[in-house]
Amino acid sequence: MTTLLNFDEDLFTIEPAEWRINNVLPAEGITLLTGDISSGKSFLALDLAASVASGSDWHGNKVKQAGVVYLTSDSHHHLGRRMAAWKQAHGDIGAFYATKDQVLPEAYADLDLPPDTRLVVLDQLFAATPEVVAAIAALRKRYNCAVLIVHADVAWDKECIAAVETFSAMSAARIRVSDDNGMMDLVLEPRETAPHKLRLQRVVVDIGEDTTSCILKRPT
Repeated sequence: MTTLLNFDEDLFTIEPAEWRINNVLPAEGITLLTGDISSGKSFLALDLAASVASGSDWHGNKVKQAGVVYLTSDSHHHLGRRMAAWKQAHGDIGAFYATKDQVLPEAYADLDLPPDTRLVVLDQLFAATPEVVAAIAALRKRYNCAVLIVHADVAWDKECIAAVETFSAMSAARIRVSDDNGMMDLVLEPRETAPHKLRLQRVVVDIGEDTTSCILKRPT
């Protein structure tokens, strides 16, 4: 049964939005992370997710710790290298899970996730078919989790444009990533806050000879 709110009595007493990362990542609903190809979207998504899993502050913003599942279309060799770089810089990651094999988006709803999962990262989604949209909705309902969707802005690709429009309509918040003379500009919507500025710093990872990756740092 639908609950109706009285404007005078109820609407001004509704609890404010809860944040998983204060003023950046909502604790509920869908957040869309978009940006140009090679703008650092996946590094940012991992940085956000690892901060949630570990409970450590995200570049000065308070974090509410929770279990994270990271589903990536990239090779797990790349993901493992990036995770090792993050851990080397920040410490233990905590309840951070990733699947061994790539999972088709249409099968998201059939995944058996750990019961403490409260954030699922989908990096990246390239299409918003009815099957994919339904699978994301079923995943959220089954685990009562927030979802972070990573998607590239490809202006010349009609399918990508349509997917961004669909995911935007589904999302409660959006993070736009752009390049500003070698710095990452993060614009948070719908909040009217100044852009977060971060930079990618290349580091040597202690997991093998000549192994490097990148971590995000605040500019000094």
